[in-house]
Amino acid sequence: LMQDLFGNYVMQNFLEHSSNDQRVLIASRIKGSMTLLSMQPHGCRVVQRAIDIIPTENRNALLMELLESHEKIIRCAKG
Repeated sequence: LMQDLFGNYVMQNFLEHSSNDQRVLIASRIKGSMTLLSMQPHGCRVVQRAIDIIPTENRNALLMELLESHEKIIRCAKG
């Protein structure tokens, strides 16, 4: 859903209107996929929204994942 042309809007909207508990659950689901999502044209939008909205303690883990693969993301035309 996060990688879909229209599904990414659903996920962004859900992140925006969800509770903190739901946001933490979403963070746990996308952890491990941040690099892949950030290199896709629609998934990167969900990554951006997640970084803006997810609580700080969970956000830091997601950001660390991106930092660990920053060279790969930079080389990607869509990242």
